[in-house]
Amino acid sequence: MNDGKAYYYWKWVGLNLNTTKYDYAAKTDNDSFVHFQNLALNLRPLPRDDLYYGHMIRRKRDIPFARGQLQVLSVNYAYLFVSIPFDRKEWNGAEDYMLGLWLNKYINSTLN
Repeated sequence: MNDGKAYYYWKWVGLNLNTTKYDYAAKTDNDSFVHFQNLALNLRPLPRDDLYYGHMIRRKRDIPFARGQLQVLSVNYAYLFVSIPFDRKEWNGAEDYMLGLWLNKYINSTLN
């Protein structure tokens, strides 16, 4: 369904974003509208590290995930993609849901 495009996007962010200059990176759908001033105001009180932000959804007995319209990760989370190799089985499905599963698995998350 997504063939790892979300994984490779976040890996690119981890490889190319200057972690001393930026706190967060975002991924949106191509038909999304982002009001950056409101986004910045929403992010301001939140931690600069260990952040997974978006319109969080939780199904019964499942991990939470940010719906695809907007997903924001702290740069330290994006950097994890550099050190963990791509596994097609972990990214076989809707990319927003798979990101939530992947983060839950690899960061030993407190997202729940």
